[in-house]
Amino acid sequence: MMRDFATDPPVEVRVGEALEESEATVAIAESCTGGLIGSLLTDIPGASGYFDRSVVTYSYDSKLTALGVSREALDEHGAVSESVASEMAAGIRDTAGVDWGVATTGIAGPTGETDTEPVGAAYVGIAYQGEWGSNESYRSVERTVFDGQRTAIKEQIARRALELLLESIHEQIWTPERQNTQLNHKTHQIHLLHGENQWDVICISRLKKSMIAVAIGCPIQQSIIQGFDR
Repeated sequence: MMRDFATDPPVEVRVGEALEESEATVAIAESCTGGLIGSLLTDIPGASGYFDRSVVTYSYDSKLTALGVSREALDEHGAVSESVASEMAAGIRDTAGVDWGVATTGIAGPTGETDTEPVGAAYVGIAYQGEWGSNESYRSVERTVFDGQRTAIKEQIARRALELLLESIHEQIWTPERQNTQLNHKTHQIHLLHGENQWDVICISRLKKSMIAVAIGCPIQQSIIQGFDR
């Protein structure tokens, strides 16, 4: 089991909690990580409630046929590229019919480097499915470079992909609040007073054991939420 780069609590636990809390689902398209992300997610009991599938598309042909990655993107940019990672993420999102698609493509080494990409380079794609007509669907890609042996590089890429997914889920959770739309039943509002001025509403969402707080127009300290019903 790959735990050399695990946090406490592990990112796979935090992702599972965030997906469960937001009632969202995820599917993974893996190239360089070879199924490791799916393995990490399914290490957590109850993952069937939010995890749909992990598809390992290692070859050019598998990316084309299983995910619908365009021949043009593969020919022009190569498998390890922003364009292919983006299309992989959207492809797994749409073929699986889930809320979130995640994709990895990179060079785990020790060979395989190119003129433009060293060993350890990887692209992580995230794709979100919004409601029809909402214009909220999007894709994003991050390029990373990690050091180490092959297995260490794979683990670092896998865990970074989950961190990016977690960040994206958190951003999506707060989008309605920032737009002053109705809060969902799992979100609480409180008002804080500072001197003579009332601070803006702070929305606190309970993600099981972790808490996220967003304050508009004022800093927030841990002491503010101490004693809040967890």
